[in-house]
Amino acid sequence: MGDLVEVALEIEPFSGKMLTIVEKGISFFEKKRNERINTFYEELYQGTTEEERIKYEQQIEVNADDFYGLLNASIEDEEEEKVNIYVNLFKSIRDTDLFKDKKARYQAIHIAKNLPFSALELIRLSEIESKKARENGGRGQEGAEFFIHKMRGFSMMYELNMLEQYTVIYIDQKTNRYKINPISSLFVNSFFTPEELSES
Repeated sequence: MGDLVEVALEIEPFSGKMLTIVEKGISFFEKKRNERINTFYEELYQGTTEEERIKYEQQIEVNADDFYGLLNASIEDEEEEKVNIYVNLFKSIRDTDLFKDKKARYQAIHIAKNLPFSALELIRLSEIESKKARENGGRGQEGAEFFIHKMRGFSMMYELNMLEQYTVIYIDQKTNRYKINPISSLFVNSFFTPEELSES
């Protein structure tokens, strides 16, 4: 912190009051960064043994670009709720073969970073509706799409527009109804835990 204050003073001498504001600003961002890093690691290692932690740390080195990219995203994101999404996505990259394809991995990270939590929450709820439809003998895709289409009338147009912009959903030109991109199920199952996808 001292180095940054010294640089600021070289650019323009501050009064004591202004210097205090600069220091408070630096302190605020340092606190936020440290809290996000701690949350990220706590969620990453939750429920693991010491032996598992050592193994995971070795895997972090293998997936270093993805790990530090998602850690950095969790620090910079305005929405604290998305920290868990970044952690879950890294776990999917680390533990499964779902993202061996570099393009799919890049797309998942891009969507996680750029969609607001409210839009990601909407696809979580649509996945739950999909499971309910399958359990009742229906088609899961239709259940999810019916739910998404129904959201048009619930002041969710911002979220729907964002999901459409990132091709998570699209409008069928024949029916004028929302359809869900098949790859979206891969993303939602990587952003959320099985427990989070079994509750409404």
